[in-house]
Amino acid sequence: MVLVLASEICSAATSSLRMPSIYTKYVELYCYKSTIWFLIPLSYNIFIMILCAWIGFFTRKLPDNFNESWFIFILVATTLFSWVVFIPAYFTVATAYLQAAILGFALILISLVTLLCQYLPVFYALAFVPPENVITAQTVCTAVVSSVNAIGPGSES
Repeated sequence: MVLVLASEICSAATSSLRMPSIYTKYVELYCYKSTIWFLIPLSYNIFIMILCAWIGFFTRKLPDNFNESWFIFILVATTLFSWVVFIPAYFTVATAYLQAAILGFALILISLVTLLCQYLPVFYALAFVPPENVITAQTVCTAVVSSVNAIGPGSES
């Protein structure tokens, strides 16, 4: 948020007219923002995505509690790939409606992959994992209590 505020303070967005082609009578009213000040807040997001991809990649083989890290890595890698494709395409199209279409497509793709990577493992577990194979907090607590009771209050280990 600080980078966005600094970007707006240093280079505020202005409305401008643009004629994409000199051969057609078509003028667009669009919001002009300096490319450098537009990319500064995006660079922070890209840094966070690279950090998440790095953590997700190196924690993908950890047991038990980190079994979703592979899906997080796939999600962040897909998001990074879509941004790598999106940014050059966004800045090179000539018309504003194509920019909006490219932005919308990139956001829908990222949202779809996010939903799939976050909820696909849960749906798989609900549909295909038998209930007797699921370890819950109640079974863990029962195992701890039964092992404490087996030791007994007066015995020392």
